[in-house]
Amino acid sequence: MPVLSSAALVAALCSPPTPAHAAVARLQAQQPQVRVTWRGEGPSLITGLRLPTQGADPLARAADFLARHGALLGTADWRPLAVRPQGTRMVVQLAQHHGGHVVLDRGASLTLDAQGDVVALHGARPPLAEVARATIDAAQAVRLATEAVVGHPAPAVAAKATARPVVLAQGAYGAQAYEVRVLDKVVRVDAAAGQVVGVQKGWME
Repeated sequence: MPVLSSAALVAALCSPPTPAHAAVARLQAQQPQVRVTWRGEGPSLITGLRLPTQGADPLARAADFLARHGALLGTADWRPLAVRPQGTRMVVQLAQHHGGHVVLDRGASLTLDAQGDVVALHGARPPLAEVARATIDAAQAVRLATEAVVGHPAPAVAAKATARPVVLAQGAYGAQAYEVRVLDKVVRVDAAAGQVVGVQKGWME
């Protein structure tokens, strides 16, 4: 009787198997040392792999990995965001996107060794099942954010505020939103509910 890899076994139990199951099964057939932890339709942790990449820098190498091996992360839209060193390795932070906008607090990472090979993937999450549509626009979000920071309507402050469309996630579901910079604060506004859901000091990435 043939011995199934962990991905092949998971795929056999799923109906139908997802693209990530098939991609991981192919990878483990070539690299049996690969270990995978699953979360929903895709892996949240892959270790023991060695996948060469091409590119002038870690961000370009991560983009090359996603173009060639993106199915390993499931069907979510992942894009390189930032790089941080970790000893002789580089860790590339990935941001999940939905509808072209970043999904906040839903990142993943790729670890590249000194040769630029991807040796680990961590933190991948499935795509959002449903995203609630906005009921307010950017100008209304800026007004709400300004009032949350200043305590009252402040047109002069609001005129200097900047907003970017994002997606808020809670479990498998999300909502269209805005991240607004007001003075030295970053304000998250749930555009579907039409309310401020967070204020913190700092800068938008």
